[in-house]
Amino acid sequence: MKEKILLIGGAGFIGSYVCRKLLNLGYEVMVYDSFTRFKDMLEPYYVKCMDIRFGDIRDEIKFHRGDVRDSLNLNFVIDDFKPNRIINLAANPLANAAPEYNKEMLMTKIDGTHNILEAIRGKDYFERFVYISSSMVYGDFLEIPVKLDQPKKPKNVYGMAKYCGEVITTGFNFMYDIPFSIIRPSAVYGPTDTNRRVSQIFMENAIKGKTLRLDNMGEMKLDFSYVDDVADGIVKVTTNDKALGETFNITNGKGYSLLDYANYLKKHYPDLKMELVEKKDDKIPKRGALDISKAKELIGYQPKVDLEEGIGLYVDYYKKIGF
Repeated sequence: MKEKILLIGGAGFIGSYVCRKLLNLGYEVMVYDSFTRFKDMLEPYYVKCMDIRFGDIRDEIKFHRGDVRDSLNLNFVIDDFKPNRIINLAANPLANAAPEYNKEMLMTKIDGTHNILEAIRGKDYFERFVYISSSMVYGDFLEIPVKLDQPKKPKNVYGMAKYCGEVITTGFNFMYDIPFSIIRPSAVYGPTDTNRRVSQIFMENAIKGKTLRLDNMGEMKLDFSYVDDVADGIVKVTTNDKALGETFNITNGKGYSLLDYANYLKKHYPDLKMELVEKKDDKIPKRGALDISKAKELIGYQPKVDLEEGIGLYVDYYKKIGF
C-alpha cells in the first residue's frame, strides 16, 4: 500500500512542485486547499499558472476544497484519507500584505496549525507533521549566515504568525508526542509564482519595459531560493527519518542584493532601466544568507540552482507562456 501524504495549502506555488516530486517518488497525494488568493482569482495569468501547475497531473492527485480554519471539515478529510504525513503550507504568502489581512494571516497559522495537530492527535497511523515556517521569524539577522538558534524576534505580523505556528507545533510534540519537522525557507522564486513577490514584480516590469525601483539603493540582501530546490528540500525533510524532531533552513544559502537581481535581469533585457532610491524602511528586517549546513549534513540537501541560472530559467518560462 502506498504511503499517503496530505498537503494542506498544496495548490499554491511551492506546493505544486512538492506534489510532483512526491508523485514521482510513488506517494499517494491529497491536496487540501481553500483555492483562494490575495489577488484577482480570475486574472488570466493566475488561471494559466494553475493549469501549468496541475494540468498534466490533476488525475493523479486527490483534491479537497477546504479552509484549514474549518476544523470539522479538516477532521472529516483527515479521518477519511488517513495520511501518514502532513505538510502544512497553508498561509498568506505575502509578508507585506495589507493590514486588513492581518487577522486572517494570524488565524490561518494559529487556528489552522492547532486544528491540524488536534485532528492527528492520537492517530496510530500518523508519522510526521511538517510545518513550513519562514526566515521572517528571525527578524533582523544578527550574523550572516543566520543560524537556526538565533533568537526569534519577528518584525511583522507575517513573521509573528509563522513563529506562532512553530511554537504550537513544538508544544504539541511536548504535550502529545506528535512527531514533527520545521522548515524555514526564504525569498522563493521561479515559474508559476503569482504572489507578487519582488522577484515576480521585477521580472514582469522588465518584460514590460518598466523602470525597476530599488529602495535603499538596491543594497537589501535576500537569500533568493529557486522553487524547485526548496521543494526538493521539503520532500527530503518529509521523507527522511533523520529529520524527525528537527528544524532546518531550506534556502539557496547565499545572499544576493536586489541590485544583483536587477543586474542579472539586465543581461536578458539590456534596455532595462533602474531607479536607485535612498529610502529606507526600518520595519523591514535586515536579512541575507541563511546557514543551511545542517540540512546538507543531516538529510543531504543540496540546492542546485544559483540566482543567475534561476533568473535565466524564469525568463525562459515567461517567454514560453507568451507573457
